[in-house]
Amino acid sequence: MAASLELVDLDGEVDRQVEVLDRVCRTLGCFRLPFSVVADDVREGAWEDAARFFALSEQEKVAVTFPEPGYPYGFSPFAFETLAPSTGEASAPDLKESFSVGPDCLGPMPAVSDPAERWLRSPSPWAAEPASLRPNWSAYFRALSDVSARLLSLMALALDLPADHFETLIDRHASAMRAINYPAVEAGAPPGSIRAGAHSDYAISTPSG
Repeated sequence: MAASLELVDLDGEVDRQVEVLDRVCRTLGCFRLPFSVVADDVREGAWEDAARFFALSEQEKVAVTFPEPGYPYGFSPFAFETLAPSTGEASAPDLKESFSVGPDCLGPMPAVSDPAERWLRSPSPWAAEPASLRPNWSAYFRALSDVSARLLSLMALALDLPADHFETLIDRHASAMRAINYPAVEAGAPPGSIRAGAHSDYAISTPSG
């Protein structure tokens, strides 16, 4: 299916970017971006360190597991998460493991009063190894944050709004970045188990603090 998705070329003419983005968002709802939106060294450094992290022993990985139930960032062990109940469906645990970090990748967190926003800005647990994990992932997080801002600028233009219309709504965003690993599954997995259960994603919420 990827080959049939239209490409939004962020290095192309702005009018063309707006035209393509407007059309695909009104029809299919999905589009492609070129790998070049993130520099090769930034992208490769982040994913190489993700692979190194998941190759650590279980003991090393669980050292940065969620500090408490419901914590937004950290390591989620294999079969720890079950996504389908979020849609009201029962299912066996998901056959994956993951590691996620939050907006402290962007630098010092602003002081906020709203408890929900404060929770989203919780510190990310960082593994001691690989040593380059935090700087490389932070660089990748910042790069993806910049790409998101560029896309929102194009969406504003597609809506006949000023290009900077959304800037004040994302200047302290609380995004999360997650890498997911799907280890080989041995025989005997629970009946009905799948890699990731049905769920809905969400984004672009406005903090109230």
